[in-house]
Amino acid sequence: MAVSNKGPFTIGLVMALLFGVVLFLMFSEIFPGPAGKKTNGLAWADDLFNKLAKGSSNFIPRLKETNQKFVGKAFSATVTLPNPEEAESRDSSAMFHNQGQQLVTAYGMPERDVMRSWWAALNGMDKYFKKNLKIEESRLVSEVMRRAIEPSYNFYGIEAQRVADRLGIMTFLLVFYVFYTLWWGYAIFYLFEGFGLTMKKAKVKKEV
Repeated sequence: MAVSNKGPFTIGLVMALLFGVVLFLMFSEIFPGPAGKKTNGLAWADDLFNKLAKGSSNFIPRLKETNQKFVGKAFSATVTLPNPEEAESRDSSAMFHNQGQQLVTAYGMPERDVMRSWWAALNGMDKYFKKNLKIEESRLVSEVMRRAIEPSYNFYGIEAQRVADRLGIMTFLLVFYVFYTLWWGYAIFYLFEGFGLTMKKAKVKKEV
């Protein structure tokens, strides 16, 4: 295909080449990673967002506060666990703060197995309460599973960071994402214009 407009084509070509250079750098292991190792830009950004997500997911203190009314109140439920040892598992707060060794020392089992056991026990209780129409008890157990057990398991080993503390880099990443997307779009636009491919509004035919 022949180039009919050299000006726009040159602009588009330069933009496309620069886009490729930045993309190459993003996939290069030149960014700081865990344990002092280098990693690529995508893995670095993913790790950063995981840390920020964990920093916004610590609902355990709020759960303790809102569920004070249940302290000292007895609940009765029959739960069948896959493994009897799972009945001993607990403490999502230690797990959330990456203190899993406390659970290993206390129960003699891997920390992730402890949390899976916690989840299995509470899931059985939740089903029992729902089956017997104990809505308030079911809500309590469900919130503990969703806001304590699951975040502590999913974010285990990740350092929690607050968005407010990383506001600058967060703003930069969001602006860069929008700018980089538009950058590629304009590169394609100018390349097409250089080849003489343009988009025009179709003329409306008038019936006589």
